[in-house]
Amino acid sequence: MQDMYAEYIVKRHDGIKTSLLKVLVMVATAVLVYLAMMLTQEILFLLPAAVALFGWLGYRAYLMLSIEYEYIVTNGELDIDRVIARRGRKRQINIKTNAYELIAPYDDAHKAAYEEGEFVKTIDARSKPDIDGFFVIANVRNVGRVRVRFEPTPKMLYIFSQYVPRQMAVLYGPPEEYEDDEDELDD
Repeated sequence: MQDMYAEYIVKRHDGIKTSLLKVLVMVATAVLVYLAMMLTQEILFLLPAAVALFGWLGYRAYLMLSIEYEYIVTNGELDIDRVIARRGRKRQINIKTNAYELIAPYDDAHKAAYEEGEFVKTIDARSKPDIDGFFVIANVRNVGRVRVRFEPTPKMLYIFSQYVPRQMAVLYGPPEEYEDDEDELDD
């Protein structure tokens, strides 16, 4: 079997809480810049440095609220990274093929498997909280039993079906664009 690889980036959409936090950061930055201007009027050489410092801090705080998740599936192994401000990357989890217990859509038929049991860690890597998507339950080495909610592409589901078919609640065939790639490989 040849190597199979898929990656996908999902941007976390801002909810009301995050939007309010962004507004709060902007207001706090404006207030701090204003205070810096008022307090450094007598020491003029500090004014540009103070304004630049508080402006930069506000900008960085605002960017920290921009979150994306990158899913990488390589030969059935799942890596999920949290990307902050399109710069900082932090590995959320790495699930090896022998660690999977269940991969299933989050629907009425499989919801009980997700909600029952004890888990050491829960990762929500979806773009919006109201999207059902899929979930993975795995027993990850050095972490314990974890559950992950995410939004895989059809190609990722096909790769999972090829490498860990017993753990899939529903098996998936190759997506249309992937079938075209296989035809080219056969020629």
